[in-house]
Amino acid sequence: MTTDGAPPDEEALRNVRKGLPFLKKDVANNARSPLCHNRLGEAYGVLGQVAEALACFDRAITLTPTYAEVWCNRGRALSMLGRSDEAVQSFVQACELTPNYTEAKDLLIKVCHADGLAIPPITRSWPVPVRSLWQRLFRRGDVTEAQVPDDELSLRALLAETPDDANVLVKLGTLFLAQKRFVESELFSRHALACDPRSLQALLCLVQISSNRNLLPEALQLVAKFNPRPSDERSWATKGLALSLNTSDWSRYADFHSRLIKGSHQPFSGPFPYYLDTPNVVLFEGMSGRTILNYLRREAPPAAQSPPLFAAKARRSRKTLTIGYLSADFRTHAMMVLAGDLFSAHDCSRFRVNAYSLKSPRRNTIARRVRKGFDAVIDLDDCDDKQAARLIADGGVDILVDLMGYTTHARPAILTHRPAPVQVNWLGFPGTMGAPYVDYIIADNIIIAPEYLDDFEDRP
Repeated sequence: MTTDGAPPDEEALRNVRKGLPFLKKDVANNARSPLCHNRLGEAYGVLGQVAEALACFDRAITLTPTYAEVWCNRGRALSMLGRSDEAVQSFVQACELTPNYTEAKDLLIKVCHADGLAIPPITRSWPVPVRSLWQRLFRRGDVTEAQVPDDELSLRALLAETPDDANVLVKLGTLFLAQKRFVESELFSRHALACDPRSLQALLCLVQISSNRNLLPEALQLVAKFNPRPSDERSWATKGLALSLNTSDWSRYADFHSRLIKGSHQPFSGPFPYYLDTPNVVLFEGMSGRTILNYLRREAPPAAQSPPLFAAKARRSRKTLTIGYLSADFRTHAMMVLAGDLFSAHDCSRFRVNAYSLKSPRRNTIARRVRKGFDAVIDLDDCDDKQAARLIADGGVDILVDLMGYTTHARPAILTHRPAPVQVNWLGFPGTMGAPYVDYIIADNIIIAPEYLDDFEDRP
């Protein structure tokens, strides 16, 4: 049985018709079995005999009123008969009997949307003590956006109790945006913004909807009119800068830029101080090299307190040096376009060359060609930072070249454990890392003009 009118295929119909006499016989022999009545009802539903199906479900419920699956099937039958109000009541009953009955919840929402009905609250979406706790927390304002349940029905039930709660409204707006239900997402996000004019997540939902509609100037206007909380200022200004760049509208550029710098003096929540996407590069515009260096010194992952890992490995005298390259981009990537042929060009009589991959790449042509240039390829994707550093140290690496810096998927915390005596920054991040455990940067006079040499922690 379905509520969307999709007919079963012919083979399924033939099988149900063949089994129908046996199901009727089961009901005759087990007249007080709700299971037998439910199975017969489902067969009638598949065959399109909805009235007969409903009679079977009613009989099963009379025998066992707490049979949630039968209540759900009854709701389907009533919906197919156009009796939507009664169908909603049946779906609600199924949900209350089994709070996590996802299928019943989905059907309830679908019927309500199709017929323009209000979705009723489910009084047992959680055990009663938990529900009372949620109500108390919402009244006190102690529930954060991250703690609101994702389930649409539960959110709508909460909204029925607290219709102007911005947390719930934002969560619904975000949920609908992910489901590409843009009209509903916009409705709930605008309502959230009306209830909490400083809700950054509500703003971001509306900006994303406008961007999806190719209305970037409208999105920029939304950001420009927004007054962020101090803790949200960096994210807000970053979004404003991105939209200014994408629309070539420079009217608020200077304001966004100054607010981004101001907001960036707050502690960063992530492991790296920033990423090299276009808006955040602009963060350093107008700063002196010394200011940037001090900033990175403060924000770089601190050096590990334990002894350097390379010191724990006895390094026997040998004719060759081992060079390790650390990257997540041994794959189809601009990095490999630039450097893919370099690895195989090392003098194998003097150097052993290992790749330490931060992400396991797909085995495509470029990845295979690049990997052939190494003596060994070690995947670190499943290792934590210290385990990864230990594997590098165990490989006897003399010079570790980090190709990532602070770019996406970088893991500079590996370097904090000093897995190699010499650690070098090259190519992916053409700036100082501001960290004492990065000894050198490979650069020329174009990358580092002579007057900026003193602004680098890692020496050229």
